[in-house]
Amino acid sequence: MSGVDALSGSWGHLARRPSGLAPELSVALSVALFVFGLGCGDAEIIDAPGEHIDIHYADEYVLCDGTTAHFDRGVASVAEQLGLDLETFEHLTYTWLDAQEFNEASRFYFDDQGGWAWGSKSYGRHPLFFHEVVHMVVHQDKYDSITFLTEGIATAFEGPDIRITGAVDPPVRVDPRPILGARYRKIDYRTAAAFVSYLFARFGPEPLMELNRELRFLSTGGKLRRRFEKVYGVPLDSVVDEYLSDESCPELMTPPLPLSCLGELIPWAEEGRWVYSRVMSCGDDDVAGGIGGPYDIANISVTLEVEQAGSYDLTLISDHGLKGVLARCGGCPWIEGHEQTFEVGLTWIELEEGSYAMTLSGRASEDIPLVVQLRRRG
Repeated sequence: MSGVDALSGSWGHLARRPSGLAPELSVALSVALFVFGLGCGDAEIIDAPGEHIDIHYADEYVLCDGTTAHFDRGVASVAEQLGLDLETFEHLTYTWLDAQEFNEASRFYFDDQGGWAWGSKSYGRHPLFFHEVVHMVVHQDKYDSITFLTEGIATAFEGPDIRITGAVDPPVRVDPRPILGARYRKIDYRTAAAFVSYLFARFGPEPLMELNRELRFLSTGGKLRRRFEKVYGVPLDSVVDEYLSDESCPELMTPPLPLSCLGELIPWAEEGRWVYSRVMSCGDDDVAGGIGGPYDIANISVTLEVEQAGSYDLTLISDHGLKGVLARCGGCPWIEGHEQTFEVGLTWIELEEGSYAMTLSGRASEDIPLVVQLRRRG
């Protein structure tokens, strides 16, 4: 499984349920034990409330000022893209815990997971684990679907915000059929995310969500195939064959848009030259992240429009160890080359026309002056 430190997911992490309990009862028991008894140790918990989601974290941690708003925008965006009515949602919470507190809250889940979600509550060991927030959004429509779709959807919307920490690689286009019925630890999140993104872009969100409702955690790969043909009207094999062989990317394709694509649009300074400069601080209302446990991370995402395809020099200037990702907002993320990572210095890149999101990541404990320049060659 992919994710921060290890695996993440929803209720399918119940690998060690008490003997004799049905899966659904085991899930209910695990949630009840946490809500009514396990708690979070002796730490005082701080509440950072938002419109759609609250973030809870230990009082010795520092949460960057823009984190709750960052998640709020993401909840609204994912709900809209999936065709879900945000007005019907329960209020969501994401609780950021240290390793010990997380393990106490996760006794019926895999030991090495990075986060988990159930209904309107989620928990994680990273301040920016949006993957679990996506699970909560989908849970407002359906709780216990098959792992392939559950993790495929969450990873598809995750975007580069976590990826620049080295925790998750971009989606990979390989044949998804061998893992359609796989459970946690046996499923490749990247493979599932790439195919889910393709289904979303080609057919829209409606059949994807209908298929998700038709299946349960214990559904088999064979049942997914049968329900797929019922919902989409074509055999799954024919869609997979086209997915694997088609190198085109029609302009009308609209894949899942991650959080980074909601950033401020920065105009070009002049023809052929784009510049973004600032001092990035954890106290800024557009910076997300935090300091706590092993993590000291601050992220900022902005967007830009590339009107002319071609070769570009991307220069990042900073005295701090910044990292970045430049990723298409749109296009076909299952095709290689959708994202470009970069660090301080000069990077040569090829860009197509379209919308892009640039995510920069540094230490939340530092105020970081930075300049990014994108200049077209020739």
